[in-house]
Amino acid sequence: MRDRIRLDWRVPKAEWERFVEHVETEFGSIEGYLGREAEAAMREYADTDGYAGVEKRVDRLVKASGRSSEGDGKEKNSQFNGVPTTRVTVRVDPEVKDDFRAAAKQSDQSYGVTFARAIQTYRDGGRAARLERRLDRVLEDAEKMLEHVSEDSEDDGVSMGKHERCVIAICNELPEDSFVDDELERAIRDIANVHSKPSIREYRQDVIERLEVEPHPEVPHLWVPHEKAAKWRPGVPKECRQPPEHLDSDQRVKRIQLAVGRRAGVTDTGKVRVTATELREHVFEGATSTKTTRELMRSAAQVVGIDLDTSTSPAALQVNLRVLGETNPDLFEEIIDYRDNTDSGLLTSSVPTTMTDFMNAPSDANSGGHAVASDGGAAGPW
Repeated sequence: MRDRIRLDWRVPKAEWERFVEHVETEFGSIEGYLGREAEAAMREYADTDGYAGVEKRVDRLVKASGRSSEGDGKEKNSQFNGVPTTRVTVRVDPEVKDDFRAAAKQSDQSYGVTFARAIQTYRDGGRAARLERRLDRVLEDAEKMLEHVSEDSEDDGVSMGKHERCVIAICNELPEDSFVDDELERAIRDIANVHSKPSIREYRQDVIERLEVEPHPEVPHLWVPHEKAAKWRPGVPKECRQPPEHLDSDQRVKRIQLAVGRRAGVTDTGKVRVTATELREHVFEGATSTKTTRELMRSAAQVVGIDLDTSTSPAALQVNLRVLGETNPDLFEEIIDYRDNTDSGLLTSSVPTTMTDFMNAPSDANSGGHAVASDGGAAGPW
């Protein structure tokens, strides 16, 4: 049996501890399993596990259906920058280590950071989970397309109708990496044979949803995949990055929660008050009506820690980030990531709130008896 060698790398501590816990939970022990599972994660990352070819074929199938494949995540190492590390000396096969090092050299990160990304991906399901998700994306389409449908038949709710088939054909006609508005509209007119603005708008929306693309942050008429847009606006959630008119109702609610949460996160108290006028002008860029903004605010306030105050005009959202963190940790973490990974964002104030900005005000009653910040946030422990 080939002698095994130690990795001996500095690895982000928290991710290594999660991986060790995962292995122990999965197998009841880390003895004899930890090195084996680390090897499996490294093989997947280096594409030496024997299934890289299968994944490429599945990606071809996904593309043929007019959908986009998810990124493999090999470049998403920035979350491990500057975090505490621990020395990992687990033993692995030397050939596996060599293959992994060769693949990791394509990254600008250390072996330890890239290894952390590999074990994180593996712990989340790895290649098997990716393949399952991608096949799920096309399974329903395949079932519908295999149904016998005549060219002029209408969609019966089971078989794939003409509209869906045209959407797929339009997706396949467009360039793979990016395309401009003119190319999209021309493909719609040529393939779907529609010319009215409402019909073009309907096809346009279905195509961009299927391809999972969004406007380039700096070139609005250029459409690019979500993962590429994210690289141009690192740390900015897609709900806050995309133009409001391209977001559905749930995404607009999330946009509000992230924006007001981020503003609260840069105050000393973690509390803030944001009016409907501010939301309409600075979060939705005037793309929503007053009535719609109010409805979205009401939905955003369905989580504990964000409250809708209708006793004033205009109405306002009151945020207590500490309470939100206790009751909705997932949303809280997204807000903190948005705050920490970007220098500015929606509702960014020109001057950060400090303790000297706080003063007593007649509206103390609305803040539970605490002093109120000049931006409306209630002072308190944070």
